[in-house]
Amino acid sequence: MDINQQCKLCQNGLETRDHVFVCCEFTRAIWRKLMAWIKWPIYTLDSWDTHLKWIIEKARGNTLTAQLFKLMYAECSHAVWIERNHKFFKDKIRNLEHIAKEVAYMCYMRAHKAISSRLQQLSFI
Repeated sequence: MDINQQCKLCQNGLETRDHVFVCCEFTRAIWRKLMAWIKWPIYTLDSWDTHLKWIIEKARGNTLTAQLFKLMYAECSHAVWIERNHKFFKDKIRNLEHIAKEVAYMCYMRAHKAISSRLQQLSFI
């Protein structure tokens, strides 16, 4: 089969795990929005290894911050993959601002009370 292996989200690079979840400018833009929302340093990773180290560092422990990160990471990864599938199967893609807001909303809705209270104090940028 002859399949176009170009990234469906940014049309720039081969569609690999590393590209879609780390290097893709579409994914990076969503992360920048989410990081600004929770007032964390901007996400600027360039390889799967540094990405994995970042995940482990941020998700370590059972603090509210770690719990929020785990929730947000899962929601963002899911949203990116859903968006990739929409583009691949339906040739449609939504605005990244809308996707980032949807991730923020899902985090708020799925979070337990302590995290949702913290999120409620933040305004989405």
